[in-house]
Amino acid sequence: VNDDLNISRALDIFWRVLDDENFDVKKKLKLLEKFDEVLGLGIKEMEPERFKLPNEVGKLLEARTEARKKKRWEEADILRGRIRERGFIVEDKEEGQVVRKLD
Repeated sequence: VNDDLNISRALDIFWRVLDDENFDVKKKLKLLEKFDEVLGLGIKEMEPERFKLPNEVGKLLEARTEARKKKRWEEADILRGRIRERGFIVEDKEEGQVVRKLD
């Protein structure tokens, strides 16, 4: 504690790791938990945000899924934009579409 802990540098590294999409997810989680032990950020206590998807957004997601199945990429992008206008982000993952609420 008598030495400079350089908290700002530690937080900079923390955010870089968090944002790095190429960093192995399991290794990232372990590293961030180590940061949490020192910085006391409360990561282990965090829970995923739960939200109710409005029917309108659900219908747009279904239409987007169909457009993607038919390889109508431009239509799928337009639908993604409409979903975003309603406060949600769509990410395409191996397991399918993932929807997050905009911050």
